[in-house]
Amino acid sequence: MKQFLLPTLPSPKDEFLRLEGKDFHYLCHVRRLNPGDTIRARDREGTAYLLAMTAVNGESCTFAIKEREESSQKDECRITLFQALPKGKKMDQIVRQATEAGVSTIVPLESDFSLVKFSTPKDRKAKKERWERIVKEALQQSGSSLNTTIEEPAPFSRLEDFIRSGGKGFFCHQSPLGNGLILPVLSAEESVDEIGILIGPEGGLSPKEVDSLEKWGYDSVWFGDNVLRAETAALYAIAALRTILREMY
Repeated sequence: MKQFLLPTLPSPKDEFLRLEGKDFHYLCHVRRLNPGDTIRARDREGTAYLLAMTAVNGESCTFAIKEREESSQKDECRITLFQALPKGKKMDQIVRQATEAGVSTIVPLESDFSLVKFSTPKDRKAKKERWERIVKEALQQSGSSLNTTIEEPAPFSRLEDFIRSGGKGFFCHQSPLGNGLILPVLSAEESVDEIGILIGPEGGLSPKEVDSLEKWGYDSVWFGDNVLRAETAALYAIAALRTILREMY
């Protein structure tokens, strides 16, 4: 664990922090911390802390806040990953890798060729809770100071809402459509605050979905003749986009 993700946002005046429940169990029974041990922690706004355990009382533990430092890492351009739901446990891997790579938001999508379907709101909520646990684990393991949030599985039309809110969108396609390049499109933009990139499921995107994306203003991206797995394509696309943005800004 490179850092511990705090469940709440401490007040600037707080000198001590009390943890209980699953966080207490993880730190005291899994990590086996004892009074006097120190850990690095971070809150959801990116502030970093040095915590020293002072006491263990029944089902809770207390830490003294020794240091706190606001994050110096700023995300000039937020990346939203729209991932059409793949089969099996592939989505777990995608969520973990996207979080490690510094994606701001992950939106699971129900697309035409997705084999995974959710019949009730309860199913969607349960999946989101599982993925939130994976996000937390990935943030703690990677040490990222950029927060990642994940939404409940959404319909394909969620992509249109993103463009209407002012985001810039790309979708990955197995065949070249247009020039298929990211850099020329970004270079033509005066300013880009949020970019969304869509990865299809194992069966790809349907012709109807491609028509909708082009109508909504999404640009296509093509990574060559190699056919990538859904989980490979997601990480590949995020890494390519992050590299371009870092070199541009």
